[in-house]
Amino acid sequence: MGLYEFLRYIVVRALAGEQVKLLVLRDVVVRGDSPSIVASRYGISKHQVRGYVLRISDNGVPMWMARKILDAGWKHIVSIEPIVEQRNGTIYCKLCRQPITLRWGSAWFHIERRHGNLVEHLVAELARRIREELRARRCA
Repeated sequence: MGLYEFLRYIVVRALAGEQVKLLVLRDVVVRGDSPSIVASRYGISKHQVRGYVLRISDNGVPMWMARKILDAGWKHIVSIEPIVEQRNGTIYCKLCRQPITLRWGSAWFHIERRHGNLVEHLVAELARRIREELRARRCA
């Protein structure tokens, strides 16, 4: 586990439309806000915030590396269009136009299983863009 798994986690959450998780990670990891402040900002519990941040270490990425990745890649992460939408209380996949049943947990399960090629492509593209951004910052 490591950098690839962390990037995959970020891409899948972006595709699933879980922007709040991504914003929480940015606010805590990059900006250094406390979990309590972030929790009140987004209307979730501080335990959820800590759980989201804990997923970073679950992926085997040191916090300093996650900070660099999220900071350098943020504009590219938020530009990833979600491929799920909610209509009439049901979640639909925009790509295969099928309803996503939540019996397996969440939309991200569908994305990882059915659209793995898209995820792989976006992970590679995100990694390339982050590398370019970090290289540009070093040279500046």
